[in-house]
Amino acid sequence: MNLGFAFTKKGAPDLPLSGPSAVCAEQPTILLSNPAHIAHRSFLPAIILSLMTLTVTAGMRAQTVPTPKPEPTPAQMGGILKGQYLLQPPDGARTFVPFNDFRKELEQKYGVGVYAISQTIFARNVLSPEVPYAKIAYPGNDNFYQSSSYLTLAYDMRAFHLKDAQLVLDAGIQKVSWYPGGPESVDFDGVSLYKGFLNDHLQFKAGYLSNAEEFIQMRVGGLANNGAAGVLGVLPYNVGMANKPQQAPSFNVRANLPNHFYTKVGFQRSFSPMGSVGEQAQDKVGFRFDPGPTFDKSHGVWTKGDGLLTIAEVDYQKSQYKVPMQLWIRAGYMNNQTKYRNYLTNQYDTKNYLFYLVGDKQITQPDPANQRHGLFIGGSAMYTPPAVNKYYQYYEARAYYSGPFKSRPADFFSLVGAHSEYSPDLTKTKPAGTFSKGSWALTPTYNLKLYRQAYWVNALGYTQGPVPGAKYRNTLIYNTMLMVFF
Repeated sequence: MNLGFAFTKKGAPDLPLSGPSAVCAEQPTILLSNPAHIAHRSFLPAIILSLMTLTVTAGMRAQTVPTPKPEPTPAQMGGILKGQYLLQPPDGARTFVPFNDFRKELEQKYGVGVYAISQTIFARNVLSPEVPYAKIAYPGNDNFYQSSSYLTLAYDMRAFHLKDAQLVLDAGIQKVSWYPGGPESVDFDGVSLYKGFLNDHLQFKAGYLSNAEEFIQMRVGGLANNGAAGVLGVLPYNVGMANKPQQAPSFNVRANLPNHFYTKVGFQRSFSPMGSVGEQAQDKVGFRFDPGPTFDKSHGVWTKGDGLLTIAEVDYQKSQYKVPMQLWIRAGYMNNQTKYRNYLTNQYDTKNYLFYLVGDKQITQPDPANQRHGLFIGGSAMYTPPAVNKYYQYYEARAYYSGPFKSRPADFFSLVGAHSEYSPDLTKTKPAGTFSKGSWALTPTYNLKLYRQAYWVNALGYTQGPVPGAKYRNTLIYNTMLMVFF
């Protein structure tokens, strides 16, 4: 099920796709309907969308009254897709109940896992009046809609006598009401082969991947069904890391080391130096392998093609939501051989890189039966060269509580604060006072579980200096998202 309303127009490809003004930590989303400009001028579609979702989920609940069970632990949830950090909900907790028996039979008899996700987002700066489409500067500057759906097939390859192996196929579609906040896409979204060796101490994964789910783990709480909104560090994407709804040819290796350490290295064909919009311009389906150049119309120059992006990460992970409580620290370096546009020369002649340090620690564990519940704190620090990145420093502090109430163990609350530094090279020729040097943001989010794996996420984020290279008034963006796992 995927319901939504939107209008679609093209926008300038060099505008920021996300950042301190990002409306949600979830990148993907899609719209299937397009009723004129009502979506652009009122909150009516969001209200209709919420009522329709509540009606459908209530109908499902009336048909089947499930026996209450403890929430599954992430260790139980992590086996659906091998080799990635982002944990998915278990098959038995999917929303579409009539399909679960068929899904279970497929897995047991044939080793085929099937799941899908549908998300729809509405965002609006409540402090801003209506803005003409041509003057929109960030998602939520005016009524913003984004919707996406993805279907995943996972095959355990036991018929080929391969132990600890998995073949994964993905397909997805995404639409947005403001093109630079997207991109819009219909593509196969990924194909990968995973193989573990030496009792899973050595892991290989290759194919067309979204490395945003394979490295760093910037998602608040680390679970796909958390849906926690907040300030998202976009620096890894600016440096070329593949992210849904698009993907890139990749080869990743992970080695599990003694004393809770492991290391992971990835080799990926870089995303276009023009970002997701440039990537979309080169390939609207997602099969592109050739790192060919493309023309940057906004600046009148050709890119020099996409080079090799290397990601190297070292992690310390002491348990995963088990006793003792979790501690997860990851540090890494990304090196991109692609030539990016230098703000000082206006030519595609400069390589890119990223340093990052990210950590999360569980503070309380009030429910021994559901060890992932409790209070967590975390932080992030990232740095990229200012000559080629609009956002060149990013710092984040977060606190989040999984299961904040005994009566609602599947709900999730988060509070995310962040500071971004904008490139001084980008604004070097601009008069003082006409641009923001950086941004400060604070976003509380509450994720309400509606039924089984249907969630309603609401966030209200305040940002000072929402756009790099320009002077905009402070924003207070209301963001609501409906997320359903099938």
